[in-house]
Amino acid sequence: MTLKKMIAALAGYVGARLLGAGLGLLTQVMNGGTADRPADAVAESYALLGANHQITLGYDACELRAKVHASSMDAAVQLLAASAIRPRFVADDFQRTRARWLQLTHGGPGAQGANQRALIFGGREHPYGYTRPPQGYREGLRLEDIAALHAVLFDPARVTLVVVGDVRPD
Repeated sequence: MTLKKMIAALAGYVGARLLGAGLGLLTQVMNGGTADRPADAVAESYALLGANHQITLGYDACELRAKVHASSMDAAVQLLAASAIRPRFVADDFQRTRARWLQLTHGGPGAQGANQRALIFGGREHPYGYTRPPQGYREGLRLEDIAALHAVLFDPARVTLVVVGDVRPD
């Protein structure tokens, strides 16, 4: 069975510049664990369930997903909810995560091409029609900026839970 929580993240909901820079960093922060568990403890909890999990982002959504046996569904939903609602916003962790994220996103031609395609096909008025903010702007993102973006994007009105597979316990 696969559980997927999709979070609408269209630029029309928040400033395009913050969204363009912040969504990738927010996803990295969310992969760092929950408020009460670091990433390795979250991974161990999923492993004890026999589950795998993933947090990804796209132009229009952040997805938190877990593939798990139906008998462990409730526990997996709790783990997904903790990752979505209470990510680990810890200053030291954030500094390391941001530094690693900046290295990964530093001006590669593939990333720039994807942003340009979205701008060309969507136009500036379309939620996808933004250009990647300059490196200086991305370097200036603070933990408070990412926490504020999280608060806007992870409003319960934007969350959709998708369950695929047989959900009857054995």
